[in-house]
Formats: sequence, structure tokens, C-alpha cells
Amino acid sequence: MRAIIKGRHLTLSEPLKAYVGAKIERPAARWLDDPSVMLEVELSDLFGPKGGPGKRCEVLLSLPRRNLLRIEEVDDDLYAAIDAAGDRLARALERYKGKKLVGGRYPKKYYVARLLNGKGL
Repeated sequence: MRAIIKGRHLTLSEPLKAYVGAKIERPAARWLDDPSVMLEVELSDLFGPKGGPGKRCEVLLSLPRRNLLRIEEVDDDLYAAIDAAGDRLARALERYKGKKLVGGRYPKKYYVARLLNGKGL
């Protein structure tokens, strides 16, 4: 997985990059380890040098087969926005993997019943 971390209207420090790596990159790499997947994280200050409460974390994840996952979180604190975006990304990837395993044809309850009966996929 390729990862790009960008900053708009703010400077990216090494601790901030490490925090993004811990909260967004590592969980995404745990779910997807394909080299064709590209993760792009953009951190920005909405009001720029004027000041203000808006800090944004936008995550773009290009999944295999031309699927695109976009998550945007805005908060007063940049670290809180990164946390919220990381949580939403983990839930979205879990949902994506579940849909990929189950498919759209059978309801989820039948998939779970097959797993419980030991028949597997």
C-alpha cells in the first residue's frame, strides 16, 4: 500500500506524521496489503492563518477494482479529527471486506449460519 500525507495551510511535523501513521495507515494496511491500493491523507486548517476552530482530516483510499473510499472529519482539534477519521475508516474497511466475502446475493444471516455450521466459505 502506498501512502501520501499532505498538509494544507499547516506544517506537518514528524510527531503528526507518526500519529497519522499509527491511527490511519497501520489499520488500513492491516485490512489491505495490496500494492495497488493508494492511501492519501490530507490535513488542513479550514480558516488558515486567520485562526478558528476548524481542522479537517480527509482520507481518500483507492481500493482495488476502481472503488474509492472518501472520509472527511472536521473538529476543533486536529488529533481528534484524525482519531475520528481512523475509526470511520476501520468501520468502512470492515464493511467493505464483509461485502466482498459475502457478496450481494445472499443475506448476511446465511453467511453467518454457514460459518457456524462449519461449512466455511
